[in-house]
Amino acid sequence: MQTDFETYIIRGIIGYYEYDYSILFEYLDDNVMWYGPNAGDVLIGKQALMDRSLSYTKFAKKKKFVVSNLSSKLIYAREGRYSAVCQFRLFSTDSDGKTKEYNQRIIINGQKLKNSDGEIFWRVPFISVANLNFPKSSSSNNTEISPTEQNTFKILSDSFSDKQVPRLVLPGENHVSIYLKEDMIKYAVGGKSVKCYIYTTDGKTLVVRMLLKDLEAILPTYYYRCHSSYIVNLRNVQSLSSKGLTLVDGTVIPISVKKYRETKNVIDDWMLMGQ
Repeated sequence: MQTDFETYIIRGIIGYYEYDYSILFEYLDDNVMWYGPNAGDVLIGKQALMDRSLSYTKFAKKKKFVVSNLSSKLIYAREGRYSAVCQFRLFSTDSDGKTKEYNQRIIINGQKLKNSDGEIFWRVPFISVANLNFPKSSSSNNTEISPTEQNTFKILSDSFSDKQVPRLVLPGENHVSIYLKEDMIKYAVGGKSVKCYIYTTDGKTLVVRMLLKDLEAILPTYYYRCHSSYIVNLRNVQSLSSKGLTLVDGTVIPISVKKYRETKNVIDDWMLMGQ
């Protein structure tokens, strides 16, 4: 079953090759980054892509496109952000009747947002287009046009990413100071005593000398106190039921009966706003 996000993408792709850019333009972010299939083919900004597309339409409408075998796969869905891959075969027929065939792949990132009136809308900040093979001519056995280069993207290193995440300084036992990236807490447990147990995303358990309410006060907004004794990182929540919050690793965090509805609303709002 396709998600709303995948449905928008598929409609946008089909429209694009029919010279109808309305769906594509509706959901593009103003600062969208578009990477084409050729090396160095980069556009930044919705207006730049609109100008390119509309200019192309003026002289290219004699070229006919057919999209077939179109499939989509959602590869990321978290915190109101989505990434999907679409693959399809593209047939391009020129005015002289020659047809070329491409196996094409498009990676699109999108974000689900909510405006001040509570209405949901999508924004697409990133599109990458790649051809997975050399274009082949259906009218001959040779490849009379140059091969299309597939883009490669360098993933940010862990060291660079680490610099973007603030660290917490927490008082540990025996006068030890604990330095912890603020997104590393999976959940925390505390009681009436001045002691909390922090369970981290890398499997560690840390003991800090703080009241749970004091820890709660210094944590980012994606942490939520779902129970008098528990704080949970919403980024690690997989599902919610009357039994509690289930994290992505299978851990179940209890929630009080009185806070079930509030917890659900907090998670829903947080996801919709893409926090």
